[in-house]
Amino acid sequence: MSQRFTLHERSGYGGVVVALVLAVVVETTAVHLMLAQHHAILAAVSFVLGLSSVVWLVRDYQAIRRLPSELTDAELHLRLGRRKELRVSRADIRSLEALPASGEPRGAPGYARFTALGTPELLLHLARPARLTEMYRPPRDVTCLGVTLDDETGFRAALGL
Repeated sequence: MSQRFTLHERSGYGGVVVALVLAVVVETTAVHLMLAQHHAILAAVSFVLGLSSVVWLVRDYQAIRRLPSELTDAELHLRLGRRKELRVSRADIRSLEALPASGEPRGAPGYARFTALGTPELLLHLARPARLTEMYRPPRDVTCLGVTLDDETGFRAALGL
């Protein structure tokens, strides 16, 4: 049996993507128009960079939306689009708790944030280190993840925690 859990809806990441895309479109258009008469090559480069930024933002959001995390009988496969990915055996999941009042354990050995945007709401503790792969960092072993899930209650029930 497999259950899927999303990480993007409650974070407001979609709204941020829309705002950023609008800002990039307006700024790219304004810069292109200012540069077009005197610096055609610079105007073209600016336009291509702006367009590339919009494409990256939209594709990142779509990847996060279309590749949810998955819980099977054997493992938890956490995904944050193409940015982050972690597979851990269900037997290695020690606990799931609300983020303590003391806050996120940033900088603690073995800790990683696994959210689309904002501060995590839950801490997922692992009995053994699991390999986290990230887009712009070398893979590393983690024992605690800060996560925010759209269906926290369903996730807790599925894990039996």
